[in-house]
Amino acid sequence: EEGDEDEDAGKEEEEGDEDDEDEDEEEEEEEDLSMKVMEEPGADSGCTAVVALLKDQELYVANAGDSRCVVCRKGEAIEMSLDHKPEDDVEMERIVKAGGKVTGDGRVNGGLNLSRALGDHAYKQSENLPAEEQMITALPDVRTLMINPEEDEFMILACDGIWNSLSSQEVVDFVRPRIQQGQLKLSQICAEVRECFISVLVELSQSYITGVQF
Repeated sequence: EEGDEDEDAGKEEEEGDEDDEDEDEEEEEEEDLSMKVMEEPGADSGCTAVVALLKDQELYVANAGDSRCVVCRKGEAIEMSLDHKPEDDVEMERIVKAGGKVTGDGRVNGGLNLSRALGDHAYKQSENLPAEEQMITALPDVRTLMINPEEDEFMILACDGIWNSLSSQEVVDFVRPRIQQGQLKLSQICAEVRECFISVLVELSQSYITGVQF
């Protein structure tokens, strides 16, 4: 029996050693991955984001940066996101508190012309500040809207390349008659708005989503 106990103890010790080795290997892999990410060309790049989730009849929109979501309600543009710009009071206050500045042309430290983004780690180096208080933060704003299929016709998600040239209402006024004519695919309408910019057009109807085109 003593021999069996010694054998069991030996097995437990071996299993414990194996667990420790597994944990060490996982930590090493995580460190290696972090180093690879930091060393990758473009690792310090960034992007804006706007995301829309339609659950039943409730629309949720989250955004970080100056990409925008707009809903067309009976021809009127409803902005479902907030453009995050450095010159805005709330954004500027955070930037200054984090040790940055907003230059006269509306740029953070003379660089980015937006105040929230994914990535852009060069602006997120204050070790004593949480992520949401850095000069550039990825913290999104979230808005909700109850969709009325009788009134809400479509929504547009697009990057600043469109919004810097056209207002929300101008884009709605451009898209709406083309959808009503029914001769073009949504993707073709997107291409007509601006060929070289990123946009997504979603048609809202009785079935809530009848088509999604990129």
